[in-house]
Amino acid sequence: MPENGVPNPAALAARLRPNRFAGDTGVADSMLAAALRSPAAQRLAAVVSALPHSRLLVPVMPHSQPVPPTQDKSAGCGISDIQELRLPDGRRAARAYTDIDSFNVAEPLARPAPVTGRDLALLVIPGAARVMLNGELVIPRPALASIAQGDEWLPAWEDAELVEMLAERFTEVVGTKLVGIAAGENGSENIYVTLAPDLPDPKQAVSQLMRILAGLPRAILAMDTPTLVPLPADLQVDSDGKEK
Repeated sequence: MPENGVPNPAALAARLRPNRFAGDTGVADSMLAAALRSPAAQRLAAVVSALPHSRLLVPVMPHSQPVPPTQDKSAGCGISDIQELRLPDGRRAARAYTDIDSFNVAEPLARPAPVTGRDLALLVIPGAARVMLNGELVIPRPALASIAQGDEWLPAWEDAELVEMLAERFTEVVGTKLVGIAAGENGSENIYVTLAPDLPDPKQAVSQLMRILAGLPRAILAMDTPTLVPLPADLQVDSDGKEK
C-alpha cells in the first residue's frame, strides 16, 4: 500500500517491468527439446548447454506465499516455493518441466511458474542443488553451479586434469589403480578402480581411496555424488568401466 499516498518506487518499477514470458504457449524450448532427444551418452551435456536461457515450468502449490510487490512477477517463484523430491539415494532435487503438457500430467494440483534455467539454478543451489527435469533427467549440482555462474560445464568424466590428479593420488594406496570416471545414475559419477588380487584388505583400500577423494576440493566441486567401483585387476575395461 502506498505510504502517505506516495507509490513505492520499487513496487511501481516491478509492475512496469515487461513480462519476459508474455505470449508463452507452453511449448518446450526448441533447443532444449532437441537436446532431450540426443543419444543417451550425450543427453545430459546437451541439456545443460541448452538450459541457461530456456524457459522452464516449476510447480508452485496454491498455498505458497504470493510474490512480493517488489519482486519481478515474471520470475514466477521464489526459493520458498520450490517443490522437491527425494532421489533413490536420498538426495533432494527440485522438480521442473519443459512444457505445459508434461507439467499438467505430473503436477495436477500445482500452478506452473515460468523461470529460465539460469534463474532456477540460482534458486536451487543453496537448497536441493539438483533439478529433476520432466521426471526423467537429473541435472547435477556441478552443472547447476556452472549455469548459475554463467560458465560452461565440464563433466568430471571429461575433465582430463581431474582424472590425472586422481590417478596420481590413488597411487598412494598400494595395489589400486584408477581406470577412469563415467556418468552414473541420476547425475552421479562412477570412479572405476582396479584392485590387485593379493590385497590383504580390499575394503580398507577402498576406504583409503574414499578418504583421499574427500580431501580433494577440486574433486568435491567437480563431482556430485562420486561412487568408487572396484574391479578385478585382471579385468580388461575401458575408461567407462565397460569390459573390453
